[in-house]
Amino acid sequence: MKVFSRLALTLFLWAIAAGPMLAQQSDQVVSVAPDADFGDTLAGLGALGDEVSWLVTRGDEELTSMAASHPMAVNSAFKLGILSVLAREVKSGRTDWDRVLRLGEAQRSLPSGRLQDFPDEAPVTLHTAALLMIAESDNTATDLLLDLLGREAVAEELGVTPDAMLSTREFFALRADPAIRQAWLDALPEDRPAIAAEAAALPPDPAAATGPAVPGVDWYVPLDRLCALILPVADLPMLQINPGPAEGMGPAAYKGGSEPGVLNFTVALSDAQDRPLCVALTVNDPGAIDEQAATAAFRALLARAMAQP
Repeated sequence: MKVFSRLALTLFLWAIAAGPMLAQQSDQVVSVAPDADFGDTLAGLGALGDEVSWLVTRGDEELTSMAASHPMAVNSAFKLGILSVLAREVKSGRTDWDRVLRLGEAQRSLPSGRLQDFPDEAPVTLHTAALLMIAESDNTATDLLLDLLGREAVAEELGVTPDAMLSTREFFALRADPAIRQAWLDALPEDRPAIAAEAAALPPDPAAATGPAVPGVDWYVPLDRLCALILPVADLPMLQINPGPAEGMGPAAYKGGSEPGVLNFTVALSDAQDRPLCVALTVNDPGAIDEQAATAAFRALLARAMAQP
């Protein structure tokens, strides 16, 4: 397998995303509660890309949203679905954070992460795999947990069809081979898993797997689903190691995702009255997304959400 440069990995391999495209923004209505004036913050969000959705909730109350129930490409944010299923399995007693899995060649994906460099049969606890999946967006850890929990369970958690529930290794393999990718896109749902598995039979070529987002090859999840997934597990330590764009704004649970043309931030935190907030943003664009501008706009949205009476 070829080796990625650290720079290439940092710029490209944050995560994962795929599915139907969102309706035009002009058809969507921005919903803002009468006592929640988000002012120019919303205008800044809308200028970030061709397709933009956002959501701010406080408890059961929606403070503001745009297209929050429409699936958009979210890249590695889909890993919240895996964590949600895993946390429920642990809480029910059906498994334990200390359980040890053995790394196999079939789970070895491309970075980001570090587990792809571990030897075959390396022991990895569920806790370590989950921590690496969330805090470092480790793709090999992700596939290790996905194989344990099952595609159907995670697909149901995310609200996607099982045929669209790719492993990260399959995602990269489809990106790397245009012919197999097109066959997968054109296939009937029942034929897609076999095509994806065939594509991932050999390690994907890192150089061929880079580049802009490919429509249809990703994970498409709406923001209301991501908020519903992150809030119940927000107290898990692995979600608070890397606060992402919420850095310096108090304890925060965070998972995001990005690749050229796709960006997601999903954050759960509490305001000064200890009321639970979820603040999330997704941007999809056929061109490059200004991540610095998006981060600044998202931090402004976070600050406004925390300041609401």
